[in-house]
Amino acid sequence: MKIAIISPSLSGGGAEKVAVNLANYYSKKSFDVDLVLFQAMGEYLSQVNEGVNIVDLRIKPVRFVFGLYSIRPVRRYLIKHNPDAVLSVLRGANTTVGLASIGLPKRKIIFREANTMDATLSEAWYKKPISLLKMRLAYKNAHKIIANSEDTKYDLVFNKVVDKDKIATIPNPVLPENFLDLSARQISNRVFPENNKIIVSIGRLHPQKNFPLLIRAFKQVHEKDPSTRLLIIGQGAEKEALTTLIESLDLSAYVKIEGFKQNIYPYLAHARVFALASNWEGFGNVIVEALAMGKPVVCTNCPGGPKTILDNGKYGKLVPVENEILLAEAITESLNSKIDKEMLIKRGLQFSVPKIADEYLKHLLPDQE
Repeated sequence: MKIAIISPSLSGGGAEKVAVNLANYYSKKSFDVDLVLFQAMGEYLSQVNEGVNIVDLRIKPVRFVFGLYSIRPVRRYLIKHNPDAVLSVLRGANTTVGLASIGLPKRKIIFREANTMDATLSEAWYKKPISLLKMRLAYKNAHKIIANSEDTKYDLVFNKVVDKDKIATIPNPVLPENFLDLSARQISNRVFPENNKIIVSIGRLHPQKNFPLLIRAFKQVHEKDPSTRLLIIGQGAEKEALTTLIESLDLSAYVKIEGFKQNIYPYLAHARVFALASNWEGFGNVIVEALAMGKPVVCTNCPGGPKTILDNGKYGKLVPVENEILLAEAITESLNSKIDKEMLIKRGLQFSVPKIADEYLKHLLPDQE
C-alpha cells in the first residue's frame, strides 16, 4: 500500500516535523511511503529515513504562496503515482491537494489541520474571503480532516469550512522512539553555565509566539533571582527586534537567542523550566517535548493545543495571554516548586509517534487495522 504525505517543504516547523515523523514510522511498518514536497528543502530533510521516497515537485516559492499555481504538478503526481492514501499536513498544501484532486479517481484523502484559523482570519479584508473560499472548495474533496486540537476543530466548523462530522480530533505525533537517545547527546556550545537556572523557550521568531512578552516577564523573574537565564531557540524575522528589546532592558548578559536546532532535547534536559508565551498555537509540540524531559511548563492559555496537552493546568501552569505579570509569577513559582517528574514524563509519552501514527492510520487505511 502506498501512502503519500504532502508538505510544502521540510523547514523547521511543527507540521513539517509531523510529516517526517509519520513518514519514517510508516516506512518502518513496511508501507510504501512517498514524502511529496513542493520543494525538497529545509532543516528536517536530513532526518528522513532511507526507506522513505522523497518526491521533489520543484515548485518555486512564489508559486505556492497563493496555492493555485502548484495545482498542476500535484495533480500530475497523483495521476502518475496513484497512492492509496494521501495525507496533507499543512493548510496551504491542503488547499492545493484538494483543488488538484477534483475530477480524479477517488482515493483516501486526509487533511491535517495544523493550526487554529487566527492567521487566516487576520488577513486583509480582500484576502480573507478568497482564502476561506479556496478552503471550502478544496476541503470538499477530503474524506476526513484531522484537527490537532478541539480549538482547531471549532474554528473549521465555526467558519463553515467543513461540517463537524467530517473532522476527527487527534493530537500531534511528537515523540520519536529515540527521543531519549537524542536527549543524551552533548551540546557543542553551552550558552550558560550549569549553575544558572535556565528557562528555555522554543519557536519561530514570529509575532504568534510573542517572545517580547516572555522577555519582559523574564526581566521581573531575573530581578527576583539573578541566577536565572532565558534561552530562546528559534529563527525568524523578529530576531533583530527581539535583540533590540533585550538590549533596551539591559538583559544582554542574561537572555540569549540561539538559532534553529534540529535536536532540542539536550537543551530541554538542561532547563529548569520551559516557557511559552504564544498568542495562539496549533498544538504545541514543544510542550510535549518539555514534559517528556520531566520539565515544568508555563504557557499562555492561548487558543489551540496547550490547554489540551496540559489538561487545563494539571500538567503545567496556564496563564492569560498578554499578561506579563502573571507569566513572571508562574515562572518564578515553577522555578521554586517541587514537581512530580514521573507524572510529567508519563503525560508527554501519551503523544509518542507510534501511538498517534496508528490513530492516523485508522483514517488513512482503515482496512489495514
